[in-house]
Formats: sequence, structure tokens, C-alpha cells
Amino acid sequence: MTSLTHPALTDCHLSPRPAHRLPIKLLSRAAATLRLWHERIHQKRLLAQLNERDWHDMGVSRSDVDAELRRPFWRAPPRADAPARTPRRPQSAPTQSPRSTGP
Repeated sequence: MTSLTHPALTDCHLSPRPAHRLPIKLLSRAAATLRLWHERIHQKRLLAQLNERDWHDMGVSRSDVDAELRRPFWRAPPRADAPARTPRRPQSAPTQSPRSTGP
């Protein structure tokens, strides 16, 4: 008679990562995100205090500054090497071609 207790069914091992480390990692990531957001807010305030001559020295235009100041602090700035995003056009229903009526 074979045994009904297979080692794969009876060996109960905990995962290699202790469960108590998950909340610590989550809190650490949340704290890092809050620090990043705080830094972005600080940089935006400094940018708003500069004048157009300073912006010119930095190589940015008034529209660049306005766009940056309008962007929410939680949204990451666009990367310089990222392709430009084009707005999506709504897809229209396919048009049916007129049917030819025989000769």
C-alpha cells in the first residue's frame, strides 16, 4: 500500500521573504515618494521666482516654464529622450464603399 502523504503535500515552508519585511519595504517606498514630491514642489517654487532673463540663461522659454508649473507635482516630467506623444484621434466607424450595380 502506498502512502498518501507525499512530501510536497506535507512540507509546509514559509516563503523565503519574511512577511514582516513587506510593510517596511512599502513604508520605505512611500517615504521615498513623499521626499521626491516635496523636492518637486520646492523646485517649482524656485522656478516660479525666477525672471525671464534667468529662464533664457537656462535655455527655457516662458511656455516651457508655464507648462512645468501647470504640471502636477506627482506627475513625472517628460524625459528628453522619450518620443513626443501625439493625441489620439477617436476612431470613426468604417465607411462602406458604394456597391456597384452590375452592367
